[in-house]
Amino acid sequence: TFTIGDGMVVMANPDDKGQATLTADTDGEGFVRIDGQYLAQALKACGGMVDFKLTNALSPILSLNGGNSTGTTFSR
Repeated sequence: TFTIGDGMVVMANPDDKGQATLTADTDGEGFVRIDGQYLAQALKACGGMVDFKLTNALSPILSLNGGNSTGTTFSR
């Protein structure tokens, strides 16, 4: 899961057995569950700095390479 807001992204596994907190540029707040395989694909495809664009927890996620206008949309 990703919890986004207040300049941070908190990543936790579904069983809440571990979590990591990252400092991030955030705009708004939200919560979304992302399959680990989708996340790994996005990070491998983008490399380096990654922007995730989220509308809501049910919409596709757009990952952009460092603010570049081209990216990949991942549907769940």
